[in-house]
Order: sequence, then C-alpha cells, then structure tokens
Amino acid sequence: MSIIYNYLKQHCYPLSGTAIMELNKKGTTILNPFLTEEKTAYYGIEIYKYNKYRLFYVNKENQLSCLCLDLSSRQSVEKRTTLTLEFCKIIAKYYKQVNFLEAFNSFQLRCCLEFRKYGFVTTTEDFNSYSLNLTYRQSYQKKKTLVFPTIDILTFYRWYFDINESLSINTTYTSVVYLLFCCKTQLIKICESTASRFNKNQILELNPNCDIIAYWKAPSYEEEKLTHIFSNKEQANSWYHFSFDDLQLIKDRINSYTFHKESIQRYKWAM
Repeated sequence: MSIIYNYLKQHCYPLSGTAIMELNKKGTTILNPFLTEEKTAYYGIEIYKYNKYRLFYVNKENQLSCLCLDLSSRQSVEKRTTLTLEFCKIIAKYYKQVNFLEAFNSFQLRCCLEFRKYGFVTTTEDFNSYSLNLTYRQSYQKKKTLVFPTIDILTFYRWYFDINESLSINTTYTSVVYLLFCCKTQLIKICESTASRFNKNQILELNPNCDIIAYWKAPSYEEEKLTHIFSNKEQANSWYHFSFDDLQLIKDRINSYTFHKESIQRYKWAM
C-alpha cells in the first residue's frame, strides 16, 4: 500500500480556477457545457502523449476547484484500477456529497469511451468477474484491449460487510439492526427489527427495489445511536449517504457485536 501512497503523493494534485480554464482550452473546450450549465460537478479525462492520461474531478458548488490524477494506459489494469479507486476515496473526503463508488464507475466509463475515440479496444467488465477470470485476462493482453472494470455497488456492499460469512452467536441481544440499500437512489437506511424471528423476505416485500446489505444482533439502542452519529448524512426520510470512512465505522460496530465463523472454529479448536 506504501507504493500506492507514494504514487498518489507524486501524481495526485489540485488545480486552481485559472489552471482549470487552461485545461479547458487545451482539451478543446471540453468543460464548456459544464462551466455554463447549472451542474456542480464533472468527471473528466484528458488523454495526452497517446498512452498517458489525466483524470480530473471539477466542482463549482462553492468555488471552482479540481483534483487530478495522472495515469498511463501502460500500467497494469490492477494498478490503474487501484489508483483510480484510491483517487475516488480522496475526492469523497474533500467533497462530502460524492459517493466514491459512483465516482469510480463514472471515471471508468469515461475512460472506456475516450480511449475508443483514439482507436483502442476497451471494455468495462465487472470488477468481480474480471479479477477472478484469468482466461479473459490473458485474452485481453493478447488483443491489447484496455480494461476499465466497473463495480456493482450492491455487490461491493455485500462483499464489504461479508453478509454471507458473518454469523452472530450472541444471544444476549434480541434486536436486529440491518442496513437497507435502495437500488434506485444508492442510499442506505439504518433499520431495526424487534420481531422474534428476523425475516429478510418479509422486509424486502415491504421495501421493493431494496436489498439488505448487512444485519447483526445488537442492543435496542444501536439503531438510534447510529442514526444520531450520522444525522448530518441524512438525505431524505432517514436515507443516508455514507462515505468509505462511514462504512468502516459501521463495520467496526458490527464486529463489536458479531462473532465470525473463523472465530468459532478457533474457539472450538482451543477447547
């Protein structure tokens, strides 16, 4: 990770308002529609020297500002993908309204489209299937295809919270706290169930276009405490926009109430 950090330290940088206008001139006025319309944010890419390119996020909500990252198409897809994802986390820290996963997918799609204009063969294969499929990876290398993997947000959340692997064995608590994900808005709601039996299917029937990305047994005050912690993140009707740091905080709280299968196995072995 130190290699990634050192690269970002050298190649990730802000631009002033004047520099943004210069970038616009050099990039054949690509920013003109954004600068003249009511949109407050823009995800862009500038390709130069054929194989080098610059990602930039421009925001004009308060004042015109920009963050940039220099990359190369000759870098491995793993390195480019990791750097782009870390860059999006940085953007989300500076601009609180940005969802780093949506930012990542926006950049990857823009890269795919812009490199096609330069005659490259590109693909936006799903990040999960790409990382597991060596056959595809080898065929892409032979064809010199540029791969810009995208991330399915629901799949990422399920993987991040390990919903299929975590198992609560703490019978002290009767309440179940769960995170409900809206597939349309990409927002998350913190909910609580006090029913004697946690019924996921029933919850999903009552909440169409939603899915559960995590659930755990916890004290009855846990849901109220989390909503208080994230009160400034609320978008509408108890639906929240979470940053990566917010997700990590929730995950830490889940782990404080939840035992995992590995822990159970180690406990049985010790006995």
